[in-house]
Amino acid sequence: MSKMSKSKNLFYLVITLLIVSCSKPPPPTLSKEEKNTVDSLYRRGVDSIKKIAIANCDSLHSSIYNHAIDSIEELRKEEIESILSQ
Repeated sequence: MSKMSKSKNLFYLVITLLIVSCSKPPPPTLSKEEKNTVDSLYRRGVDSIKKIAIANCDSLHSSIYNHAIDSIEELRKEEIESILSQ
């Protein structure tokens, strides 16, 4: 091989390696058993978080609702007192 041919081959090799190294890796593949395991872990996590979220929402709803009722009652009392004092 001539020196020019070796340089050309080396150039193509380097370009090919650069192109291959810059491509995205293929997405991971899971077996059916692994997919089932991931799915069941996900569902368990969602279920436990959902229960916590519902409990927090219920307790917050009650306190916010009671506070809103108290505020409305206070406003109405002030309006009645204002009307009566005229």
